[in-house]
Amino acid sequence: PLIVTVRISRLSYGSSAAVTTGRPSPGRAMPGSVGAPAAGVVAGPDPPPGCGCCAKTSVAEAVTARPAVKTSVSAVSCGRFTGPSLPRLSSVVIRRILFSAAKGDGKMTPARTWRRRLTFAAGLLIGGAITAELALRTIGIGNPPLYLTHPTVEYMLAQGAYRRFGNNVTINSAHMRATPEGLLRRADPRERRVLVLGDSIIYGGDQTDDSALAVTRLRGVDLGDGRPLVALNISCNSWGMGNLLAYLKEFGTFEADSAVIVFNSFDYGDVREFVPLGHQLPTSRPWCALDEARHSIPRLLALITGEPYGDNADREANPTEAAGNQSLDELRQLLDLLKARGITIAAVHHPRRDELDGKKSYIGASKLFPVFEAAGVPIISNGHYIGAANVRTDQLGTQRYYRDHVHLNAKGQECLLEAMVEGLKQSVK
Repeated sequence: PLIVTVRISRLSYGSSAAVTTGRPSPGRAMPGSVGAPAAGVVAGPDPPPGCGCCAKTSVAEAVTARPAVKTSVSAVSCGRFTGPSLPRLSSVVIRRILFSAAKGDGKMTPARTWRRRLTFAAGLLIGGAITAELALRTIGIGNPPLYLTHPTVEYMLAQGAYRRFGNNVTINSAHMRATPEGLLRRADPRERRVLVLGDSIIYGGDQTDDSALAVTRLRGVDLGDGRPLVALNISCNSWGMGNLLAYLKEFGTFEADSAVIVFNSFDYGDVREFVPLGHQLPTSRPWCALDEARHSIPRLLALITGEPYGDNADREANPTEAAGNQSLDELRQLLDLLKARGITIAAVHHPRRDELDGKKSYIGASKLFPVFEAAGVPIISNGHYIGAANVRTDQLGTQRYYRDHVHLNAKGQECLLEAMVEGLKQSVK
């Protein structure tokens, strides 16, 4: 039961006032000098039988027990409020006292207001973060292709299968993308086995499906010699000539007959460094999708602006002389290794978008071309096939074939396929 104490200071009832905690039953007069309830008596039904908390008290008993100078009355109610008549308090005040006793003060203090606001903001933030996390995971963010460090190759792709942005990205046990395990060994004595060597241009990124890659489409192409063609995708993000050379020394040439080297101007000066891999080349899954998305913001800005992305972008455009000479020496060793194993070689130069549009020129192409020419390797320009495709599409612009400043989309991969086929035809003559 609820106990409410109402304390009234210096309240005088007078000689004729009746003080009671209950109401007499109908037809029964109050004990004392007054035969009927006086003004101020609280009317209410009789208490339940056996309830000793609502005992009736006469005027005389009340006055004798408690002087009228200062009266303290406690009312114990069985589900209702009963007590002395309070002529100086309105019913509104009484209801407020009851509400305050039962519920506490309902006024909103500044501290309580701020607590509610902070609670609401925290709930909104947590709910938004959970929603964003789930949305990002549905498109594959939070589960990127992983990388392995290697003592000579520097790093390479880890075996696995991933689903990113609606695209399939599969890596086999030899760290090749979109290359089934059955192709690692010769299955038909007649087949022409081709190594396609390169960096992220060949790898294609997770914005392109395995089936749309130029290397995947190269399989089954007829070069005119009646031999079935098998292509192996030996590539990885940011690989240079030294990485390719070390990979072939480590894993072999897989009984290859031909090789196509796809290069760009930034391969000049791209040398192995053997430093810890950052978030661009993750070695483990991020703890949440939001964490990966946070690191992708600079890359997204680079895609919008068309500028090179990465901490070493300026160094790639302007390499030191020592790094440049080392990359040229590694290219010569790579060509010598392939030739020593009887593998015919073709090279495909892939221009960056600003190079193709004539906005910029880089020193790398002028340094790499002479090395291929000295080795008797035919060089095919992928820019020629992109330009030809652009003419066929009413000069809609080369941006239709690039995903960013250098990487190709699915349409660009079709142009690269044409360049690779032409290079193979020239190398096997």
